[in-house]
Amino acid sequence: MPRSAPDDWINLPYASATQPRGGNAWQQLTVRSTGVEVLSAGGGSASVRATGVSTAVPEIEVVTTYTIRPGEPWVTAESLFTNRGTVPRSFWTGDALDHDGAGQRSGVAGHGTITSGTPADYPPTTPWIGMTGSDRQTYGLLYDEPGFVAYAAYNWVMSQRQVTVAPGETFGLRRRIVAVDNGGAADPFAVLGGL
Repeated sequence: MPRSAPDDWINLPYASATQPRGGNAWQQLTVRSTGVEVLSAGGGSASVRATGVSTAVPEIEVVTTYTIRPGEPWVTAESLFTNRGTVPRSFWTGDALDHDGAGQRSGVAGHGTITSGTPADYPPTTPWIGMTGSDRQTYGLLYDEPGFVAYAAYNWVMSQRQVTVAPGETFGLRRRIVAVDNGGAADPFAVLGGL
């Protein structure tokens, strides 16, 4: 679980047997990492790999590789979900994002700033979700692939997609983690659309 500041967090990924719903949906602790390995630490990039399993669907092995490169304003995170069992397994996956500070609010592409305290589905028009506070920093998760729904309230946002993985097969989820200056713009999430 990377932490961007003492009160901010990004929980990625999760692998839940049921679709996360309700006010505590963000509390996804359904991937347990059992090992961390530094793959590279110099030259043109730095990479770390976390290996573990789903606590809700134990046959699903989860391997996430984090990579940072000079000149890129993001960390690339790629999660691979491999079915080590003998029958197909369906599960819900994605990530949860929170900015636990003053002025906290969520943003979803095509829906602007989310102000409701009751979580609801927001299908994004472009594949990103974000959060900001009363400062000029916007946090975001920019996905390589569409096909997910954002489930959000004003104080947290998460991505949700259901996948089915056949025995021995792998599903990949790739996204970029960003923390950028929004310049004090009236729409603090507009910066995410330009990355």
